[in-house]
Amino acid sequence: MADDIAPLRVSEEQSNLEAIRDTFEDELYNNNLSELIIPVLPLFLYSLPAFAAAFKLYSISGAMSKPAFSFLSVLLIAVGLGLYISKGGVPGQADNPADDNYTESQSEQDWPWTFPPRRDLSNRDEFDDLGSDEVDILLSEYEQISEEVRYRDGLLNRTTYFGIAILGILATALDTVALSNKPLLILIISITMYIFAMALVKYKDARDLHWRRKRDLERLIPEFRGKLTAFHVNRTAQRRFLDRFSLTSFMINMFLALFAISLLGYLTLIILLPWILAGG
Repeated sequence: MADDIAPLRVSEEQSNLEAIRDTFEDELYNNNLSELIIPVLPLFLYSLPAFAAAFKLYSISGAMSKPAFSFLSVLLIAVGLGLYISKGGVPGQADNPADDNYTESQSEQDWPWTFPPRRDLSNRDEFDDLGSDEVDILLSEYEQISEEVRYRDGLLNRTTYFGIAILGILATALDTVALSNKPLLILIISITMYIFAMALVKYKDARDLHWRRKRDLERLIPEFRGKLTAFHVNRTAQRRFLDRFSLTSFMINMFLALFAISLLGYLTLIILLPWILAGG
């Protein structure tokens, strides 16, 4: 079937990237205006009740405005979260290219400089007859992957410690601001916790892809077996019960839990704030 596919012709004046963009009609490279607005609109709706509380807009029309303020606030928060989730705004979702991004006429064989033919990493036999040049290329890839893993491990650690420091600062500030401004601060806490959780998920997913590639290279390349063992030493060791989950996984769960707690606190305080201040 692949023999029937006409190779892509690229003029000397046209770069490889330009050829790819032309062939795929910019589907993989451009964001339209709506995609740029999608993250902003839910955040605006989600934040609006906190700013309304800070300016005490619930007291403009007297007692009847209190239930209306609470209802509209909950509605805005729910719509903002729902719109964000409905558009794929959840850590770890919609990040991998779909299998149907490339049609039969746009197979990898048409793009040797971008999508090189790859061996089946599940088949050991394909690696038994590697030439010395191929082994050197795979060894270079292994070294580059190792550097990428170390870099992303550093990102994970720095993000974790920075997130803990920011959380401490925000928690301290929560006790010092006026009651009408607390929803705004809790809003900031919830968004911050979500951002750190999402960042850790992204970094960890990218790091784990490299670890899996290292595993395949160590297991399947005859020249590497028993000599390159980073994956098997670091990722398959027997662990104590409390050490079965990595620090990154623990911090992702902690940040998401703190986001859920702050979201619940944000909703509760927004609903009750008009009556609390009126009673005070």
